[in-house]
Amino acid sequence: MKMRRMEYEVAVLAFALTMSGCGTKESETAPPPLPEQSAAQKMKQEAKETAAATKEYFIKQKDELQKSLSSRMVEFDRQLTGLKAKSQTVSDSARTEWTNTLARLERQKAVANEKLDQFKSASEKAWQEVKAGAESAVNELEKVLKETMAAYKSEEKPTQ
Repeated sequence: MKMRRMEYEVAVLAFALTMSGCGTKESETAPPPLPEQSAAQKMKQEAKETAAATKEYFIKQKDELQKSLSSRMVEFDRQLTGLKAKSQTVSDSARTEWTNTLARLERQKAVANEKLDQFKSASEKAWQEVKAGAESAVNELEKVLKETMAAYKSEEKPTQ
């Protein structure tokens, strides 16, 4: 019986030493816990990242639209120059109408250029508002130009 008791005591002692040794090793080898970011800090960081990505997206969209509108204006200038040259070949009776129509195109061109300049200098916050005006002005300019070109081809004088 003494033998069993001694085996029991040795087993308990071995178990106790094993358990106490395991706990000590873990605390000695584990790195200190890092301070966790609060949920608010995480949300703030995500909001900053989202804002930066959104800003970058809008800048890219603005640049692409600006290039598109500028190239349309260059094409308009080319066509307007051609119309001016053709207007020199019309009869004297049609020349007054052509002069008025070309003046109308020049005014529309000035409006479109002004809107395009506003668009180019608009901040990220305001460019969406200015975008609609710039697109509308260039679209209107193209519409008037197409009408004028069609009038020239059909009658050699524009209709108002």
